[in-house]
Amino acid sequence: MKVIVIGPHGKMGRLITMAAASRNDMELVAGVAPKGRSYIGQDLGAVAMIGSELGVSVTDDLESVIELGDVIIDFSTKEMAMEVLELAIAHKKALVCGTTGIQKKCRSSKTRPKKFLCSMPPIPLSWST
Repeated sequence: MKVIVIGPHGKMGRLITMAAASRNDMELVAGVAPKGRSYIGQDLGAVAMIGSELGVSVTDDLESVIELGDVIIDFSTKEMAMEVLELAIAHKKALVCGTTGIQKKCRSSKTRPKKFLCSMPPIPLSWST
């Protein structure tokens, strides 16, 4: 499975990157950071501090890499999560979102997604220590 990690420099983003990098059935294809971050363009492994480079650069443009992945994993900010959700729906990509604080924004019928796809069962992430 090809994985895109949103917010790879955050606590959960680093853990997800480490877990996915350690699995044979997952391939990290992109890391997406909020615009303006100093680590954009750097290697995903270095940004997530997993101890090795992965040969994948971090970008700030999900739309430019979204077709590379099968699933998007997002534990970013509520503002970024709403943008990620819209793109995931538009491109029919599986999305795992652990971002908190989006409930208030979704209450409005203007901002609530009209269609929410769930095409995959949850995928357990694990790694060995």
